[in-house]
Parts: sequence; C-alpha cells; structure tokens
Amino acid sequence: MNDYEIQFTGLKLGTHSFQFELSNKFFEFFKNQDQELSLVDGGNILVQLELEKKETMLVLNFSINGQVDVACDRCMERLSTSISSTNRIIGKFSDEETWNEDEIIHISSSAYKVDIKELLYEFICLAIPAKNVHSDGECNPEMIKKLNEYRYSNDDEEKIDPRWDKLKNL
Repeated sequence: MNDYEIQFTGLKLGTHSFQFELSNKFFEFFKNQDQELSLVDGGNILVQLELEKKETMLVLNFSINGQVDVACDRCMERLSTSISSTNRIIGKFSDEETWNEDEIIHISSSAYKVDIKELLYEFICLAIPAKNVHSDGECNPEMIKKLNEYRYSNDDEEKIDPRWDKLKNL
C-alpha cells in the first residue's frame, strides 16, 4: 500500500497535482485491518489531490468522487451509493511531538514523504450518507418479511387513561 505515499522532498515550492483511483483493493486493506468496523465493502473512487508545498508546511486539498458499496440499513444487503467530498489538510513541519488536530497534521522535519491512505479512508467514511437504504421494492424480501414480523406495535399507546379524557376538552 505504498501507492498512497507522496514523496515531497523532491518537489519544488508551489502547487502539484496528483490523481488516485481507489478500487476494491484499497478497501480490502482496511477491511483486513478491522473487519468489524469497516463501513465500506468496496467501491470505485477518483481522488484529485492538489498539494501546495511551502517553506514550513504542506497544504493538501482533496476532491473525492465516486461510488462505494455499503450495507443497506434496512436489509443489510450490499448497496452502491454515490459520495462526493472536498477536504483540506495542513501538514506542518515540526520536530515537537504533538497531537494531530482535525485539519492539521504534524510532519517531522526529517520526513521525506507523507502517507495519505488513512486520510483518504477517513474522508470517504465521513462522506457516506447517514441513511443508506435501497429504493422501495429492492430490499431483500425475506429480511423485510422478518422485520415486519417483529415490528413494534404501538396499540397500547393509543389507549388513553380515562382520567386524562377531561384534558382533551380544555
């Protein structure tokens, strides 16, 4: 997975463009790392990266577009959904050991490359919609049958205690 390491030491000051195509192989790497927490089963993503090299920092602007395969929230079958995201990361050169922040990463002054694969995966996961369901009629019919079988009934809520009926007249 060295394909996502950018060697910046040989680059001149200024803006440089990179393009990455992420396929199922990219997502398998993360699935193998932590199978239970992997949100993405696969996909095809195009990443445009504009890296601006400055004296004391790197500015990385990511544009991410494509399709990812996730589990349907209703039937758990595979579902392909579109994502689109733009993200900005600032890489500060520093020899101090400090925590990375949301948009700032610290890069050792002796480093000659930056690995962006985990940033890419994080940006992709954050771009996934909160709700992922198939269109009506496309979910697994057996699962829908089971869900309907165990559906919560609120019949008890509709029965109102007669002592409260007088409040309706207010």
